[in-house]
Amino acid sequence: MKNLSIPISLDLKITDSGAEISKVTANRAEISHLTMSSADLKELMIEAARLGAQQVIDSLVSFNLKDAAKQIGITPKTLTKRIYEGKIRSVDGRVSGSEVQRYLSGIKK
Repeated sequence: MKNLSIPISLDLKITDSGAEISKVTANRAEISHLTMSSADLKELMIEAARLGAQQVIDSLVSFNLKDAAKQIGITPKTLTKRIYEGKIRSVDGRVSGSEVQRYLSGIKK
């Protein structure tokens, strides 16, 4: 599983009736104005929290080399090569979920 991370910045004003977002910037695209109801805002915040919690859980997982290679999308032989090159860190023949995420974010840049 590969995670997609998109940095987003926004100007948010929460009111009694919902939320007003006056400016959203994501991947250099800009939305000038967006209004949503309280229910939609709540649903959005719950989903954001769920995704954040899943990222924390994923980072705590420890993979054997075969499974780590599968997560990254390379062969176990290539993973072993990356470990010897110092591009991926392993401990006792295992690769942490946070290390998989770190490596994937580095190769997407």
